[in-house]
Amino acid sequence: MYCLSGWVFLKRSQILFRLQNAYFPRPLTHDLFKNTIEQLGAKVDFIYLNKIEQNTYYAQVHLTQKDNEIVIDARPSDAIAIALRCEAAIYIDEKVMESNAVDREEFLKEQKEKSYKTYLESLEEEDLGKLKH
Repeated sequence: MYCLSGWVFLKRSQILFRLQNAYFPRPLTHDLFKNTIEQLGAKVDFIYLNKIEQNTYYAQVHLTQKDNEIVIDARPSDAIAIALRCEAAIYIDEKVMESNAVDREEFLKEQKEKSYKTYLESLEEEDLGKLKH
């Protein structure tokens, strides 16, 4: 479980680092990929979150090198991190979006309920009597 948690943290961190314009003296994995693409004279055109099968998401990195179009299979987290570094568009297949879309109002309501629950669980017994209805 530790490895999985660390891996998930690393993936999220790679995206967060880019969004926050964090600087590192040596290239991180996705920076290395970007640098390799550029050195090969290629360009990331866009990434495409193209399908979900058995709760696994799939993505593609679409590149061009001279007149060649290249499509590389990728994990969505890697594809997004690369797109952010290359300032490339991110597309999501309509079927993937529809099958996993969440109603905004329902999501906000659930988050609010979770916040209340967390707050109430954090209270001591003597604090419960002080709550106003």
